[in-house]
Amino acid sequence: NEAVSGQHDFAGLNLAAGVYQVLLQSVRQGESESLAGDFFTVVDGIAPSVSILSPVDGSILHDAFELSVTAVDDGAGVERVEYRKDDGSWLPMPLVDPLRGRYGARWLPVETDEGLHTVGFRARDLAGNQSLPVAAAIEIRPRVVMTASTDKASCGMNEDVVVRIDLENAAWQKHVRLETEIETPDGVVVA
Repeated sequence: NEAVSGQHDFAGLNLAAGVYQVLLQSVRQGESESLAGDFFTVVDGIAPSVSILSPVDGSILHDAFELSVTAVDDGAGVERVEYRKDDGSWLPMPLVDPLRGRYGARWLPVETDEGLHTVGFRARDLAGNQSLPVAAAIEIRPRVVMTASTDKASCGMNEDVVVRIDLENAAWQKHVRLETEIETPDGVVVA
């Protein structure tokens, strides 16, 4: 009797997460006999994948807008998705479409939100793997609509013309300074 030792490499099996059993068996004259066995566990070591649906990177936004991502995890499954504004705290993002793995929230900007922002998103799976944050840079600006009209299409020299300017600020209260000029069709400023 001689002792034999060795190893067998099972590389490339691409096993899913779970518990597996390895058995060493001897087959003699068509009869199999179990000589040894052991269990091993394959764990999910891959974080979920997060894709931003909204807002689009570089967007200029005026009113309430949706924050929307998909989060997919082929291993243990997505446990949670979170978002944050700039360097703020991470906030939970509810699952809104389970079939597509879509998560969503809504941002209703207020006056103090005006300016440049970064919205970050991340996901964690049930095995504890957390994705690296993905982000979109946005700018929030108030929506201002301005129209101008005159009381007549043409006028004589030294004749009064009434110019009506309507300003609608659809977002929040802002002070607007208006400067008016009158120019010829050739672009020469006359007043």
